[in-house]
Amino acid sequence: MSNTHPFHSRERFGSKLGLERITWLCAGLGNPQNTFRTIHIAGTNGKGSVAIMLANILQATGLRVGLYSSPHLVDYGERFQINGVVIDAQELQAVTRRVEEVICQGEKEFPQYGPVTEFEVATAVGFLYFANQSIDIAVIEVGLGGRLDATNIITPVLSIITPISFDHMDYLGNTLPDIAREKAGIIKQNVPVVSGLQADSVWPVLEKQAKHQGSRLYPLKTDMWEPLQMTPQGGELYFPALTTQPIAVGLVGIHQLENAATVLVGCQVLQ
Repeated sequence: MSNTHPFHSRERFGSKLGLERITWLCAGLGNPQNTFRTIHIAGTNGKGSVAIMLANILQATGLRVGLYSSPHLVDYGERFQINGVVIDAQELQAVTRRVEEVICQGEKEFPQYGPVTEFEVATAVGFLYFANQSIDIAVIEVGLGGRLDATNIITPVLSIITPISFDHMDYLGNTLPDIAREKAGIIKQNVPVVSGLQADSVWPVLEKQAKHQGSRLYPLKTDMWEPLQMTPQGGELYFPALTTQPIAVGLVGIHQLENAATVLVGCQVLQ
């Protein structure tokens, strides 16, 4: 598979964020995103690492786990994985053809919403691929923001928000609370939400949205875990709520131990 993909000519996000296009697109595909369970991850820092670690843990329990993430490192197909295996090139082409068939009809029927973007196509491809492969659960990483991101048509069993900082300010706002409001848009009614460590100005935003949705907020706290040794190969942390033994993390940097601690809070909630 090459680094190109069948929908490279489309705009990544387009000039109009919103869920209208992805909604009619997935409806035309039979709403594949509703055929498997999902975990939704937003944030600024660490959401990719959190997604990968969580997918690996779920796979280790015997589940068939999809992972939809972005961006890719080498090959576009890396965005669509099941149990760590990247989508086959022919399968990617076949699923994309089906999605493009629905797009051709939908863009004529709903011209008021504008053309479907690259990320919306990719999201629909991911949902359809996972449905076709009869996965048990998918870890879905937000592309941009949260509230109006194409992935936000799912109703997950768990939402996770990693540390929020300044990013995509042209789309999300100029202050941390503004950006946090967009990312908190993934919080769904009665769906628990885990948060990594956040700036003081972010917490009230997350708490307000969780309360509005009737969703319990599980924040990572500094007294819940302890970073241990760091090596060039990774590190260890202590998370007494789950085990008395050190937990090894095969990623380098204290921030990766923090990401792992966030994942472990998520595992507690899922249990």
